[in-house]
Amino acid sequence: MSAVARAQTIAPSIRHALYFCFQAQNEVAKPDLLFHSQGEEWRPNTIRGVIPYFLGAVDPEQAALRNRLRLLRRDLSDLESKLAQARDLGPASGQARALLTEAVEAGLLLHRDSEPTAEEVLGLLRFALEGSIRLEPEPRSENDSYPLAAAIGRRAQLRRAVGQSRARIADLKRAVEENDDFAGKAREQRRRLASLGLMRLSPDTSQVAQRPVCDSPIASANTTVATIMRDLERLDGDLQVIGSDTPALQRQMAQEEEQLQQLRAALSRSQDEISAGLRALQQEPDQAQRAAHVRGRISLYLDTTAQHVSAPQVEDRRDDLQRQIADLEELLSDDTQDDRLTSYLSLISQNIRTKATALELDHSDSPIRLDVNRLPVVADTADGPVRLADMGSAENHLGYHVATLLSLHEWFSEHRGPVPRTLILDQPSQVYFPPDYTGEATPQGTDLSHLLNVYRTINDTVQALGGALQVIVVEHADLAGPLFHDHVVERRRYSNNRALVPPEWITETTDDEDE
Repeated sequence: MSAVARAQTIAPSIRHALYFCFQAQNEVAKPDLLFHSQGEEWRPNTIRGVIPYFLGAVDPEQAALRNRLRLLRRDLSDLESKLAQARDLGPASGQARALLTEAVEAGLLLHRDSEPTAEEVLGLLRFALEGSIRLEPEPRSENDSYPLAAAIGRRAQLRRAVGQSRARIADLKRAVEENDDFAGKAREQRRRLASLGLMRLSPDTSQVAQRPVCDSPIASANTTVATIMRDLERLDGDLQVIGSDTPALQRQMAQEEEQLQQLRAALSRSQDEISAGLRALQQEPDQAQRAAHVRGRISLYLDTTAQHVSAPQVEDRRDDLQRQIADLEELLSDDTQDDRLTSYLSLISQNIRTKATALELDHSDSPIRLDVNRLPVVADTADGPVRLADMGSAENHLGYHVATLLSLHEWFSEHRGPVPRTLILDQPSQVYFPPDYTGEATPQGTDLSHLLNVYRTINDTVQALGGALQVIVVEHADLAGPLFHDHVVERRRYSNNRALVPPEWITETTDDEDE
């Protein structure tokens, strides 16, 4: 793969085209940066990615496909990382098998000739933790005790109690949600039926006595209406029952959650107790103590594994992603983007050298090339490549900026590249003026000649394109001569009250208006 191919094409947009349309005051002669906002984070990669599209080396469909391929490769890499993390926490991980070996050596499990499967490892560890194998010898006296075994037993009981409490809370939450759902539907149904409450019943017969709108009497009660009224009464009763039942469920759930917090606190204290016991056992490593130590480590591992199992599992979509990547790679296998891009850059580089010669820049007698991987201009000399930052004076830096951007815009214009036909340069004359320049003087001699040469090159490019390109220069210098003077659109100075923002646009706001 060529060096040019390392730049990954991304999906371009109009904002990406602006990298080639602006040169701010701190960019127009910068030695180590060539394009607008290139110094900001991630921008160089973006500029490398969009250049092939804007030069016409890749069409929009290819750009979209390459961007899709890049995203799929990134998704595959992320998925493989997540799956690797899941395997590290899974029941058949290296840590689990190491614990299994320790359990056999400590006498907690019998040796197996065959290698256990991933499903069997977790079950064997649970058996080693909760099995009936005696871990300690008979106490030497009534006062002797083995607190670690008791702590491990209490922890197992607490874990079961925590699981049961979570299950009860989940059941209560479902019951409350079902009550709320039913109550909502019942209230909606009641609102619909309640509209019939406009029908007034006779206090003597409980029959509909009058029509709701015209108040005219009804000769006989309508059976359907009476049935609806009974349904309304039944809904009122159901809502009353649910209204009293839901608070009770919520109180019970609050009590259960409080109990769960207490169990978790007890579980944490149990963990501290086991950790203390393990540290004590390390001081006296006999067989029984070693077995208890292994059981403590197994208990900690099973707790971690339980948290992993309860977490959302990572779906293994590698086959699908790899299939999509292979399809796109096959679709793009015959793409000649790299060859086209190399050819186009060669032609543009020749144009840059032509303009550099007209600007009398250093190294313009050597082949010049635009390096889209590192994004500088490079002169290939007999002593080796010379990059823009090493080309000497600020005059050279300014000249190569102007020559490169004008050459790119010539290419965009001639090949209908999707880039605005505008180039804005901010104060290129700063190279020839002192930092405290106020506009009263003009450069003299060679400096004036070189500065006018910059404007001559800009003017020649605009004229050669027949007005297809507009170059806007915001400048402090006010030079004599037609190369500059004839193209001045506005002289904006404080002295002539012609600021860049017209005074009539500015309105003073009073304190009352601010309030």
